[in-house]
Parts: sequence; C-alpha cells; structure tokens
Amino acid sequence: VLSVGILGIASLQMVSLQSTTNSNLNTHAMMLTNDLMDRIRANRSAILDNKGMPDLGNYGKAAKAAFPDVSKLTAACYTSAGCTEEEMATNDLIQWSESLKRVLPITDSQLTANAVICLDSSPDPVLSPDCDGLGSAVKIAFSWSESTVLDQQAPDPAATVQTYVTSFEP
Repeated sequence: VLSVGILGIASLQMVSLQSTTNSNLNTHAMMLTNDLMDRIRANRSAILDNKGMPDLGNYGKAAKAAFPDVSKLTAACYTSAGCTEEEMATNDLIQWSESLKRVLPITDSQLTANAVICLDSSPDPVLSPDCDGLGSAVKIAFSWSESTVLDQQAPDPAATVQTYVTSFEP
C-alpha cells in the first residue's frame, strides 16, 4: 500500500512539473509576442503603404517561408547613423526569431513551417485561425512541440503541439 501511494505521489509530481513547464513556455511565448508587437508599433512607418494603409511587406511572414538569416542584420541600426525602416524591420524579425529559438523548444523547420505574421480582417484568432490578408489587424502565430521539452534525446513525433496565436491593431 505504501509503495502504491509513493508511486501516486511521484506521478502527481511529474504531472505538476510538466504543467509548470508548459505554463512557463506559454508565458515566454506571450512575452516574446508582445516584444514583436512593440517593435512593429515602434517602426510604424514600416507597416504602412504610401496611402497610410497597413501593409506587412516588411514584417510579414507566410507559413512555409523562412525568417531572414542572421547574416542580414544591419549594424547601422544600432548606431547614431541609423538605418531604414525596412532594415529595422528585418533586424526585428531576425532578433525575434532568434529569441524564439533560444527561449522556446522550437526549431528552424518549425518556425519556417508554422510561424505566420499577417494581416487579417478577423481579430479573433480562435474563430479565424487563418489569415485573409485583409483588414488592419496583425496576426502572429507559431507552434512548438511539447516533446522537445520532456524528452531531448528522442522526441515523440505524436506529442502535443502547442500553438500561440494573437492579433493586435498596430
């Protein structure tokens, strides 16, 4: 009886640890997404076309498209000389994608396949998970697999995929 109780406590501890880890990852995903939203808002001229309408040509990223490579960073953006809005947008996307890879168990292939930054006429990410390219709401979405957190040696391909989706008005 005692051994069954100890096994139950160990199992409960494992589930608690997994839940805490997943909660921590979701919190990091939210903070990193807020960081990108702040970067987009700070570089507002990079998301507006010549008529003042939203255009994510500089910040947009479609599913199956790669983020810009680190070699595309523009050092002038960090000096008093400055850089263009487009160069700053590229720097922002590079830094944000690198932060995602450092903080979350997410790979380049997952970022390329699943991450999107797009315009959507429906600001509700649950009712409309896909982007329609219309409207002024910016949708940010990306996914990672829980298995890479729990088992670094042999990830389970059937593990639960966590997706973080949010929309905002720049």
